[in-house]
Amino acid sequence: MGGQFISHGNSGYNEKSADHNVRCVRGGQFDDLVPPTITSFTSSGETQTYSELIFFAEYSANSGSTIVSVEYDYLNDGTWVSANKYTYTQAGTYQVKLKVTDSNGEFTQESLELSVADAPFENLPLSVQLQTYITIPEELTSVEQNIQNEINSAIAACKADPSSCDIKPSVVVIPMY
Repeated sequence: MGGQFISHGNSGYNEKSADHNVRCVRGGQFDDLVPPTITSFTSSGETQTYSELIFFAEYSANSGSTIVSVEYDYLNDGTWVSANKYTYTQAGTYQVKLKVTDSNGEFTQESLELSVADAPFENLPLSVQLQTYITIPEELTSVEQNIQNEINSAIAACKADPSSCDIKPSVVVIPMY
């Protein structure tokens, strides 16, 4: 942490520099409102696809205020959520943002860069493993088409709710062409 970051609370502007001095400007005037302080922002868990990461933050309120929200933007897309757990499904580098807001409407943001690697095949959810192994040509008989429809339904169900996924294929049809 450290370095420079800029936050925009209520109608104020907060700037934190490398020396951690904070000044609030409202309408060209400095005021006594000080945004929350973030002292640490870390994650725990395997930084690989399909592994749940848990994010931890230490913060405090200033200026006689209280903390009213702690939010995360996991994909750096402006979507803020309060859950401190996230699972990435694609490998890549992600900039995770943390925003802590106090009862005065002042907030502070901090970011954490993560490099998420592809998980080993055996650690992938079964729905992803099935997609990797099962490819069925388009020219199928009606029986094979029914099997493909069942597999697609099972995969869709797993994608919708991975925690309830318990697919155990009992028949595998490999068309001979």
